[in-house]
Amino acid sequence: MSLIFILIIALTGCNGGGGTAPPITTNTYTITASDGSHGSIGPSGNVTVNQGSDKSFTITPDTDYSIADVLVDGSSVGAVSSYTFTNVSQDHTISATFISKVYRCMYTDYPPFTYIDNNDNPLGFDIDCVNWIAKEMGFEVEHSYVPWVNGYRAIIVTSFAAGAADFAVSGLRITEWSEGEVDFTIPYWQTDQGETYGYAVTKGDEELNNILNEGLRRLMDSAKWDEFVAKWEL
Repeated sequence: MSLIFILIIALTGCNGGGGTAPPITTNTYTITASDGSHGSIGPSGNVTVNQGSDKSFTITPDTDYSIADVLVDGSSVGAVSSYTFTNVSQDHTISATFISKVYRCMYTDYPPFTYIDNNDNPLGFDIDCVNWIAKEMGFEVEHSYVPWVNGYRAIIVTSFAAGAADFAVSGLRITEWSEGEVDFTIPYWQTDQGETYGYAVTKGDEELNNILNEGLRRLMDSAKWDEFVAKWEL
Protein backbone atom coordinates (compact mmCIF):
# COMPACT_ATOMS: atom_id res chain seq x y z
CA MET A 1 0.00 0.00 0.00
CA SER A 2 2.80 2.43 0.85
CA LEU A 3 4.46 1.87 -2.49
CA ILE A 4 1.25 2.58 -4.39
CA PHE A 5 0.71 5.83 -2.43
CA ILE A 6 4.21 7.07 -3.25
CA LEU A 7 3.69 6.38 -6.95
CA ILE A 8 0.46 8.35 -6.96
CA ILE A 9 2.21 11.36 -5.41
CA ALA A 10 5.03 11.19 -7.98
CA LEU A 11 2.61 11.06 -10.89
CA THR A 12 0.24 13.80 -9.73
CA GLY A 13 2.88 16.20 -8.40
CA CYS A 14 3.09 17.99 -5.13
CA ASN A 15 1.39 21.26 -6.05
CA GLY A 16 -1.81 20.38 -4.32
CA GLY A 17 -4.05 20.62 -7.37
CA GLY A 18 -2.06 18.48 -9.74
CA GLY A 19 -2.22 21.20 -12.52
CA THR A 20 0.53 22.79 -14.58
CA ALA A 21 1.99 26.29 -14.15
CA PRO A 22 0.61 28.95 -16.57
CA PRO A 23 2.86 29.69 -19.58
CA ILE A 24 5.12 32.71 -19.40
CA THR A 25 3.98 35.38 -21.90
CA THR A 26 6.24 37.96 -23.56
CA ASN A 27 4.95 41.36 -24.60
CA THR A 28 5.47 42.25 -28.24
CA TYR A 29 5.62 45.60 -30.01
CA THR A 30 5.35 46.74 -33.60
CA ILE A 31 7.92 48.74 -35.53
CA THR A 32 6.37 50.19 -38.67
CA ALA A 33 8.97 50.65 -41.41
CA SER A 34 8.03 52.64 -44.51
CA ASP A 35 10.18 53.83 -47.39
CA GLY A 36 9.65 56.45 -50.05
CA SER A 37 10.28 56.05 -53.75
CA HIS A 38 13.78 55.34 -55.09
CA GLY A 39 14.91 53.16 -52.18
CA SER A 40 13.93 50.64 -49.52
CA ILE A 41 14.08 49.74 -45.83
CA GLY A 42 14.66 46.17 -44.78
CA PRO A 43 12.75 44.65 -43.18
CA SER A 44 9.71 46.70 -44.20
CA GLY A 45 6.09 46.88 -43.12
CA ASN A 46 4.89 46.02 -39.62
CA VAL A 47 7.70 44.22 -37.83
CA THR A 48 6.91 42.43 -34.55
CA VAL A 49 9.60 42.62 -31.85
CA ASN A 50 9.68 41.00 -28.42
CA GLN A 51 9.95 43.28 -25.42
CA GLY A 52 13.56 43.97 -24.49
CA SER A 53 14.90 42.83 -27.85
CA ASP A 54 16.95 44.77 -30.40
CA LYS A 55 15.96 45.20 -34.05
CA SER A 56 18.10 46.56 -36.87
CA PHE A 57 16.96 48.08 -40.16
CA THR A 58 18.97 48.66 -43.33
CA ILE A 59 18.26 51.63 -45.61
CA THR A 60 19.26 51.13 -49.26
CA PRO A 61 18.92 53.73 -52.04
CA ASP A 62 18.29 52.73 -55.64
CA THR A 63 21.01 53.16 -58.24
CA ASP A 64 21.80 56.85 -58.88
CA TYR A 65 20.02 57.88 -55.67
CA SER A 66 21.17 58.58 -52.14
CA ILE A 67 19.55 58.68 -48.71
CA ALA A 68 18.08 62.12 -47.98
CA ASP A 69 16.90 61.53 -44.41
CA VAL A 70 15.74 58.86 -41.97
CA LEU A 71 13.00 59.59 -39.45
CA VAL A 72 12.65 57.57 -36.26
CA ASP A 73 9.40 58.19 -34.41
CA GLY A 74 9.03 61.34 -36.48
CA SER A 75 12.46 62.81 -35.66
CA SER A 76 15.43 62.96 -38.02
CA VAL A 77 18.47 60.79 -37.31
CA GLY A 78 20.24 61.94 -40.46
CA ALA A 79 21.04 60.20 -43.74
CA VAL A 80 22.09 56.93 -42.07
CA SER A 81 22.28 53.60 -43.91
CA SER A 82 21.25 51.54 -40.88
CA TYR A 83 19.47 52.02 -37.57
CA THR A 84 19.01 49.75 -34.53
CA PHE A 85 16.24 49.96 -31.97
CA THR A 86 17.58 48.68 -28.65
CA ASN A 87 15.73 47.24 -25.67
CA VAL A 88 12.36 47.76 -27.36
CA SER A 89 9.60 48.63 -24.89
CA GLN A 90 7.04 50.39 -27.08
CA ASP A 91 5.85 50.73 -30.66
CA HIS A 92 8.08 52.66 -33.06
CA THR A 93 8.17 53.99 -36.61
CA ILE A 94 11.02 54.38 -39.06
CA SER A 95 10.86 55.91 -42.53
CA ALA A 96 13.31 57.04 -45.20
CA THR A 97 13.37 59.42 -48.15
CA PHE A 98 15.74 59.30 -51.09
CA ILE A 99 17.05 61.86 -53.57
CA SER A 100 18.79 61.88 -56.90
CA LYS A 101 22.53 61.97 -56.47
CA VAL A 102 22.95 64.72 -59.05
CA TYR A 103 20.82 67.81 -59.66
CA ARG A 104 21.57 70.30 -62.44
CA CYS A 105 21.61 73.97 -61.46
CA MET A 106 21.42 76.70 -64.10
CA TYR A 107 22.95 80.14 -63.48
CA THR A 108 23.91 83.27 -65.38
CA ASP A 109 25.87 86.52 -64.92
CA TYR A 110 24.31 88.33 -62.00
CA PRO A 111 27.06 89.28 -59.53
CA PRO A 112 27.42 89.06 -56.62
CA PHE A 113 24.80 86.29 -56.68
CA THR A 114 26.23 84.35 -59.63
CA TYR A 115 28.88 84.75 -62.29
CA ILE A 116 31.63 82.79 -64.03
CA ASP A 117 35.34 83.60 -63.64
CA ASN A 118 38.13 83.53 -66.23
CA ASN A 119 38.72 79.84 -65.53
CA ASP A 120 35.05 78.97 -66.14
CA ASN A 121 34.40 78.42 -62.43
CA PRO A 122 30.97 79.28 -61.03
CA LEU A 123 31.16 81.87 -58.25
CA GLY A 124 28.84 84.01 -56.17
CA PHE A 125 26.56 84.03 -53.17
CA ASP A 126 23.98 81.70 -54.74
CA ILE A 127 26.71 79.28 -55.83
CA ASP A 128 28.16 79.08 -52.31
CA CYS A 129 24.68 78.55 -50.88
CA VAL A 130 23.75 75.83 -53.36
CA ASN A 131 27.04 73.99 -52.81
CA TRP A 132 26.51 74.10 -49.04
CA ILE A 133 22.93 72.82 -49.38
CA ALA A 134 24.05 70.00 -51.69
CA LYS A 135 26.60 68.81 -49.14
CA GLU A 136 24.16 69.19 -46.24
CA MET A 137 21.31 67.37 -48.00
CA GLY A 138 23.42 64.63 -49.54
CA PHE A 139 23.37 65.26 -53.27
CA GLU A 140 25.78 66.46 -55.95
CA VAL A 141 25.15 69.53 -58.03
CA GLU A 142 26.21 70.26 -61.59
CA HIS A 143 26.34 73.98 -62.39
CA SER A 144 25.37 74.93 -65.92
CA TYR A 145 26.26 78.43 -67.10
CA VAL A 146 24.05 80.42 -69.49
CA PRO A 147 25.31 83.84 -70.71
CA TRP A 148 23.12 86.70 -69.55
CA VAL A 149 20.41 87.75 -71.99
CA ASN A 150 17.10 89.51 -71.48
CA GLY A 151 15.41 86.21 -72.20
CA TYR A 152 17.07 84.32 -69.32
CA ARG A 153 13.67 83.58 -67.83
CA ALA A 154 12.46 82.03 -71.09
CA ILE A 155 15.65 79.96 -71.29
CA ILE A 156 14.97 78.61 -67.81
CA VAL A 157 11.41 77.61 -68.69
CA THR A 158 12.53 75.98 -71.94
CA SER A 159 15.39 74.13 -70.24
CA PHE A 160 13.08 72.81 -67.54
CA ALA A 161 10.61 71.60 -70.16
CA ALA A 162 13.37 69.85 -72.09
CA GLY A 163 14.79 68.22 -68.96
CA ALA A 164 18.11 70.04 -69.38
CA ALA A 165 18.10 71.57 -65.87
CA ASP A 166 16.41 70.84 -62.54
CA PHE A 167 16.55 74.26 -60.88
CA ALA A 168 17.93 77.73 -61.52
CA VAL A 169 19.45 80.51 -59.43
CA SER A 170 20.91 84.00 -60.00
CA GLY A 171 18.93 86.35 -57.76
CA LEU A 172 15.60 85.39 -59.34
CA ARG A 173 12.79 87.73 -58.32
CA ILE A 174 9.79 85.62 -57.42
CA THR A 175 7.27 88.36 -58.21
CA GLU A 176 8.46 88.66 -61.83
CA TRP A 177 7.28 85.21 -62.81
CA SER A 178 3.88 84.30 -64.11
CA GLU A 179 1.98 81.81 -62.00
CA GLY A 180 2.38 78.32 -63.38
CA GLU A 181 5.66 78.82 -65.27
CA VAL A 182 7.87 77.28 -62.58
CA ASP A 183 7.77 76.49 -58.90
CA PHE A 184 9.78 78.48 -56.38
CA THR A 185 11.52 77.69 -53.13
CA ILE A 186 10.92 79.71 -50.01
CA PRO A 187 12.35 83.24 -50.27
CA TYR A 188 15.95 83.46 -49.11
CA TRP A 189 16.69 87.14 -49.76
CA GLN A 190 14.81 90.44 -49.74
CA THR A 191 16.12 93.62 -51.34
CA ASP A 192 15.80 97.09 -49.91
CA GLN A 193 12.97 97.59 -52.39
CA GLY A 194 11.07 94.65 -50.93
CA GLU A 195 11.72 92.22 -53.80
CA THR A 196 12.15 88.59 -52.75
CA TYR A 197 14.56 86.10 -54.33
CA GLY A 198 14.13 82.35 -54.58
CA TYR A 199 15.33 79.35 -56.58
CA ALA A 200 13.23 78.38 -59.60
CA VAL A 201 12.39 74.66 -59.68
CA THR A 202 10.92 72.52 -62.42
CA LYS A 203 7.14 72.74 -62.20
CA GLY A 204 5.71 69.90 -60.13
CA ASP A 205 9.02 68.61 -58.74
CA GLU A 206 7.90 68.66 -55.11
CA GLU A 207 10.70 66.33 -54.02
CA LEU A 208 13.47 68.67 -55.16
CA ASN A 209 11.59 71.73 -53.93
CA ASN A 210 11.25 70.21 -50.46
CA ILE A 211 14.95 69.31 -50.41
CA LEU A 212 16.02 72.82 -51.38
CA ASN A 213 13.61 74.39 -48.90
CA GLU A 214 14.95 72.26 -46.07
CA GLY A 215 18.51 73.03 -47.13
CA LEU A 216 17.78 76.76 -47.19
CA ARG A 217 16.24 76.63 -43.72
CA ARG A 218 19.26 74.80 -42.32
CA LEU A 219 21.65 77.19 -44.02
CA MET A 220 19.86 80.33 -42.83
CA ASP A 221 19.89 78.93 -39.28
CA SER A 222 23.62 78.27 -39.42
CA ALA A 223 26.67 80.48 -38.99
CA LYS A 224 27.54 79.87 -42.65
CA TRP A 225 24.70 82.14 -43.73
CA ASP A 226 26.22 85.21 -42.11
CA GLU A 227 29.62 84.15 -43.42
CA PHE A 228 28.37 84.02 -47.02
CA VAL A 229 26.49 87.32 -46.66
CA ALA A 230 29.66 89.02 -45.40
CA LYS A 231 31.85 87.36 -48.03
CA TRP A 232 29.76 88.69 -50.90
CA GLU A 233 29.01 92.02 -49.17
CA LEU A 234 25.25 91.75 -49.49
